[in-house]
Amino acid sequence: MRAVGQRLVGAEPLHRRAAAGLQPRRGALYRHFPSKGALLQAVVADSNASARDAAGEFSSLPAADPRALALLVGCWMLTRLDSQETITRILEQEGDRLAGIRDDYRAGTDAGFTAASHVIAHYLQQHRLEVDADAIGVALLGGLINFRRSTWTLGASPLSLDDDRFLAGFADLFAMIITNSPHGTESNDRAHSPDA
Repeated sequence: MRAVGQRLVGAEPLHRRAAAGLQPRRGALYRHFPSKGALLQAVVADSNASARDAAGEFSSLPAADPRALALLVGCWMLTRLDSQETITRILEQEGDRLAGIRDDYRAGTDAGFTAASHVIAHYLQQHRLEVDADAIGVALLGGLINFRRSTWTLGASPLSLDDDRFLAGFADLFAMIITNSPHGTESNDRAHSPDA
């Protein structure tokens, strides 16, 4: 599964290669850009393009198995976050000074949340569930983001879970949300109707 995530992110995208140029005393990549801002802008553009490409691939996948799709999306997201650690840290520290680059990066991030929301909405419609796909998408992807960023910040994942165990739980949670609506499916609605 990790190999699929890496393929969707790209074997060696610019934002991965740029990490060397963004770290002290390893600035070979700087020679190809007129400024650090230009390099960061190229990194963000590359990152956003790879997100759009992956979102297109996800939307074309068959929707038969929500757990398998959640594993794929989760693996892709963790791999993507790994490749974006350096740019994320730079924007955390210098985001106000680099507001245009930060806003472009956020637009790409929002595109990822939108793609997740569309996938979730598709499953919800299949099961006739009336819940907020955007909020569920943000909550689910937010869990992935928090898992990875906790590892960066604290030096270990929460409860020392490895990626495989975390992704299995993430996929189980997604499947439970899809198959068990808090508002009920059509058959549950009938069971609670006065005519039932």
